[in-house]
Amino acid sequence: MRQSFLVPETLETERLRLRLPRAEDFPAYADMLADPEVNRFIGGAELTDRAEVYRALGWLIGHWHLRGYGPWLVEDRASGALVGRVGGFYPLEWPAMEIAWTLGRAWWGQGLAQEAARADQRRGARQRAVAATRPQARLPRGRASRDLGHRLHRLRAS
Repeated sequence: MRQSFLVPETLETERLRLRLPRAEDFPAYADMLADPEVNRFIGGAELTDRAEVYRALGWLIGHWHLRGYGPWLVEDRASGALVGRVGGFYPLEWPAMEIAWTLGRAWWGQGLAQEAARADQRRGARQRAVAATRPQARLPRGRASRDLGHRLHRLRAS
């Protein structure tokens, strides 16, 4: 895929490789999101439908083109296995940008979300990014977000 913006092709940490999403990531990405425990924090039932997952992957790719940044797909450097996605996104009509993460359940509890988010922050423009604009009940990320210097914005119902 030819990029129309200037970003590094990959970022690396001791354990992880962060890279731009690609169409060929679809099978592993869909498998990750098929896990109900993973899915319940990001979208619920709609992301168990493979067509919806395909659209969501396209959204990740498109976000990079529209904003010049976006969620990275994260791989384990040792095995090449998909760990999840981590990075900034700013959907239309949100009050602020969010650095968010979704990891496959096998990767939970190892500090990988923080490791990847720190690499994304070091990349530049988002040193004090906003962590979350979604209801806190859907975010089991409190300590990691605080450690990264994020703050929670509350949305008012209109």
